[in-house]
Parts: sequence; structure tokens; C-alpha cells
Amino acid sequence: MAIPAVIPRKSLVEEVRTLIIPTEENRPYPLIVGEHGTRKTSLIKLVVKSIDKDKPKGVVCIDLPLLCRSEIDIVRAMQRALGWSPDPVIDSGKGNYSRFPSSW
Repeated sequence: MAIPAVIPRKSLVEEVRTLIIPTEENRPYPLIVGEHGTRKTSLIKLVVKSIDKDKPKGVVCIDLPLLCRSEIDIVRAMQRALGWSPDPVIDSGKGNYSRFPSSW
């Protein structure tokens, strides 16, 4: 008996499609995580190609280092991928967060 050369991904494609098409309700961002070489990027490309051109897609690809020392490495990679930079006023690190207004 011959083993098929291609593993069908139909159900997986459908599942990922439902994750990356934006909806009206708020939901967490899905993450697709796996070992190097497991075809995660190929799967996403396959799904994006299968979605109607007029439908919105919520996809950001982030290339993470193989060894992430901490969560901050992941956050920084996400910031780079999204082109986000901290607000100089809000994220200056000079805020005094230990003192709250007396009305609180």
C-alpha cells in the first residue's frame, strides 16, 4: 500500500481560516507556534490565498529568535513586526505609578 506524499490539511486550513478572519466580537490573538521547519508559514500562506480577496485578514508574521531568553524578546519581535515604537510621553519610564490621587 502506497503512502500518500501529501498530508491533507483541509480541516487545519479551515480552522486557521476561522482564526485569522476578523470578527465583530473581541477575541485574543491566535498564535501558531511550532518547531523550525514544520511549515507554519506555508500553512498561513495557503490559508491567506484561500480567503476571498475582499475579506479582511488579520495576519502578522513574526520571526522569533530560536532562543528567546524571556517574554520581552517576544514582545520586542512583535513590536518590530508591527512597526510599533513606544510613545515618548506614555512610555518614558518617568511616571510615578506608586502615587495615586487621593480620590482613588
